[in-house]
Amino acid sequence: KAVNKIKSQISANFHNSDFNVTQLLNQSGYAEDYIRAHFKKIVGKSPIEYLTELRIKNSITLINIHHNSIPLIDVAINCGFDDYIYFSRRFKKVTGVSPQAYRKALINDNQK
Repeated sequence: KAVNKIKSQISANFHNSDFNVTQLLNQSGYAEDYIRAHFKKIVGKSPIEYLTELRIKNSITLINIHHNSIPLIDVAINCGFDDYIYFSRRFKKVTGVSPQAYRKALINDNQK
């Protein structure tokens, strides 16, 4: 139950750059290390990895919907990243390409 509650709290707050996973884990009623390990065992990734994945998936959705109509910095901010460079690094680590390259490829594909 605690893991599901943490997952839903992360899902509800992923867009907030001030969201603090450690604080959430400490409020779970379990020792932070225990609940973090239990979360990873059940979900397959750490709470931070889960949060980052949600943020990146949402940023991909925003880029797919808006293409070139909103700046990538705004995509980053809307997905909970307050630092564009960090967002770009995380995006590339998850997708294999930078946000700019992803958007450019998407636009090129749509023009075909």
